Amino acid sequence: MVKKVEKIKKGWGHEDIIYNEEYTVKRLVIKPGCSTSLQFHNEKIETMFVHSGTGIVHLENNRDKVIAKSLKTNSFIHIKQQLIHRVENTSNIENLIIIEASTPHMDDVVRLKVFN
Repeated sequence: MVKKVEKIKKGWGHEDIIYNEEYTVKRLVIKPGCSTSLQFHNEKIETMFVHSGTGIVHLENNRDKVIAKSLKTNSFIHIKQQLIHRVENTSNIENLIIIEASTPHMDDVVRLKVFN
C-alpha cells in the first residue's frame, strides 16, 4: 500500500515521490543546464531510467576516479551504496526526466556539494 505521495521542489527542478516501507519511486524533473547535488547513500540502492532528455551522470569511486556516463532517452544506470554521484541535464532547452526506483531509505543521503 502506498504510504505517501509528495512533490518536492528543488533548485534544479522537482521530485514526485511515491513510497512505502518496501520501495520508493521518484520522478525527477531536472531543468535545462541544472545538476543535482553531489551525494552518496550508505544503504540506499537506486536504478534510474531516463524517460526523456539528455544528460550525464558523474560517478566517483573511493579512489577519486570520476566516470561520466551519458544519459539519453531509454537508458538506465544502477547506483550502488556509497557510490558518489550527481546527475546533470546537458540540454539548454528541455527537461531531463528520470524515473528512479530504489530501496525505501528516504533519509539516507549524504550531500557533499549542492548544485542548482
